[in-house]
Formats: sequence, structure tokens, C-alpha cells
Amino acid sequence: AFIGMRACELAAIDVQDRVFLGQAVQDRGYAARRRDLFMVAVSCAEPGGTCFCASMDTGPRARKGFDLALTEVIDATQHFLVAEAGSDAGRAMLDRLEPRPASDTEQTAAERVWAEAPEKMGRQMPGDAREVLNRAFEHPRWEETAERCLSCSNCTLVCPTCFCSQVEEVPDLEGQRTERVRRWDSCFNQEHSHLVGGPHRESVAARYRQWITHKLATWHDQFGTSGCVGCGRCITWCPVGIDITEEVTAVRRDPEGRG
Repeated sequence: AFIGMRACELAAIDVQDRVFLGQAVQDRGYAARRRDLFMVAVSCAEPGGTCFCASMDTGPRARKGFDLALTEVIDATQHFLVAEAGSDAGRAMLDRLEPRPASDTEQTAAERVWAEAPEKMGRQMPGDAREVLNRAFEHPRWEETAERCLSCSNCTLVCPTCFCSQVEEVPDLEGQRTERVRRWDSCFNQEHSHLVGGPHRESVAARYRQWITHKLATWHDQFGTSGCVGCGRCITWCPVGIDITEEVTAVRRDPEGRG
């Protein structure tokens, strides 16, 4: 069970389902873990300063992909949870808990949480990010960003939709047995794009451009959805403060890169 999931995380799992289950060949390990997963979501009442899920239409209210969704209502006079079942397994769990129906006042209070939370978002992604990035392959912004970017891969490590991996052959100490292991990788690692003759994306600028363009533009072409769910973790964990929404906005504001 996953307990306390946010709407952006539910959206991320939906993206991963498309990647690992929606292709011609399914990932058997992912499918086995996904099959019996029970998910309890909690709608956000107080989004963080780096959140922008409202502009990605992935939150802050949990709307789908859950077995149970909870909305916490808390003020000076009351504190309660409004629960919603999203599957047969969720309904069965609710029956075991024997809840009482929410009153009209309690339902209205929950709806107020859903309505007010988007206004508390600290960021916003431009709605035409896909079109902006598809036209910006040679934009000078990539070199400007690369002057700050450490290519540390923090953003890909915390992103809930990044799925790049590599396969390694790991022999035992006696040389009698070798195990093939899949490990997480990042498109910010120079070795990730290594082909015959060297890395395909050798510069930091090329690697950052690849990440953001894939995430917000070409992911649509591959999987029919954006690869970004607006969780803001890449902003939070970037040691030099690179903001994905700021980057798209800058390119959008100056499409020709004339400064």
C-alpha cells in the first residue's frame, strides 16, 4: 500500500503505467508490483512554494487513480477527514471502517479546500510549454542555464516520472557467476548518451535541453501525455536554484533569443 499520496504522485504513476505497461512489451517487474497496489491519496490543502500541479491539471485534488482519497478539513472549531472511494477495493475498505455519510456542511468544507488550494501554488507552467520548447532547439538560453547547471542529476533522481536506466553485468568475487542488474540512470550523466565514438550529448547545455524538452514536449509524442506532473521537486532539490517553470517562461518571453 502507498499511503498519503498526493495528486501529482497519482498522475506520475499514471505516466509510469504508460511507459512500463502501455507499450508493445510490458515490464514484468513493474507489472507484478503494480498489480496489487492499494493507494490512499490525500488532497493537498497547503501546496508548497515550488508546486505548480494546478497549471499541469494534475492536482491539487486527487481525482482519479486512487483506491481511497482523503481530504483533511481543519480550522479553529473542527477537524475531520472526508473520504472518497475510487475502486471496488477502496469501497470494501470503507465498508470495514464503517464511516458515516458527510453532511452537507462537511462536504461544502471539503469542496472549499479543493477550490482554495490552487490559489496557493507558488509556481505556474505556461500552457504552451510543448510548442515553446519544440521551437527552441537552438535557443541561447540552454548555454546560459548550463553555466549554472552542475549536471548533478538531482532533478532526475527526485522526478517521479523519470525512468532512465542502464544494465550492468556484475560478476561475483570468484568469477563463477555473473548477474545482470538494472540500475537507475540519468540523462544528465555523460555516459547515458554514449554511442560508438563518444557521448551524443557531450555538453551540459545539450543534456539540460534534452531533459526539459523530453519532459514537456516530446513525451507527448511518445506516451500521449506530459512527462511533468507539476510536483516541483526538481526546483526544490536543485542546488543552484534552476526553476523549470522559469526556464520555459524565459524562452517563451524571448523566442528568438535576442535578449
